[in-house]
Amino acid sequence: MGEFEDTSGVTKLTKLETTDLTAGEGTIGADELASNAVTNVKVADDALKEAKLNGALITGSSDTTAGVLSTHAHGLGSTPTVVIITPTADGNVYKAADSDATNIYVKSDGASKAFEAYCLV
Repeated sequence: MGEFEDTSGVTKLTKLETTDLTAGEGTIGADELASNAVTNVKVADDALKEAKLNGALITGSSDTTAGVLSTHAHGLGSTPTVVIITPTADGNVYKAADSDATNIYVKSDGASKAFEAYCLV
């Protein structure tokens, strides 16, 4: 079973073997979870540093003519897998075409509609 350390009233898991994750002895079952045997998990700072997200926030405005595609550079160096567009003024701004490694493409229902777009690789 894993090794635990009790510090300041908080029990921390300090070592977990892969055998601890197999069925049978060492398995945390529904009863243990239901009785709050596991209430908190801490992740080391180093692990969080390794899990960096690569994203960009773009602010801009649509074309000066409603319904015309406008191009906006995201600067990520690869194609975003997620693009969330939020108008920051009245009207709608929406994705007009698939993003690529350089740009996102938007249209709007009005002239020069301001927006923010969050792009995540």
